[in-house]
Amino acid sequence: MALPRAHRLVRSSDIRGVFSGPVSIKEGRVVMKAAMSKGKEPRFAVVVSKAVHKSAVQRNRIRRLLQEGLRANIQHIGARDVVIIVLRGISLKGAADAQEIVRRLFFKIH
Repeated sequence: MALPRAHRLVRSSDIRGVFSGPVSIKEGRVVMKAAMSKGKEPRFAVVVSKAVHKSAVQRNRIRRLLQEGLRANIQHIGARDVVIIVLRGISLKGAADAQEIVRRLFFKIH
């Protein structure tokens, strides 16, 4: 299931604003950049470039797994805008791996 639209960063200007934000945390092959949200709800974007995997099917699978991890852990983040950047060499075996990575990233932000 996808993240609700209210919890997604949609505009490129919003995503660029997060890149200049004060918080940057790395966990394995995933980097999380965060900034305080202008609204009351947390908003997210997941970036998986072609350098990570040539196959669009695999890139979308990685994106969907991480979005599911975000959705499962959304109550732990507060009102922040978050961009998750996936680096080359990531291997996610399933939704449990993605949820664990997201949980550890959120734990480091507090």
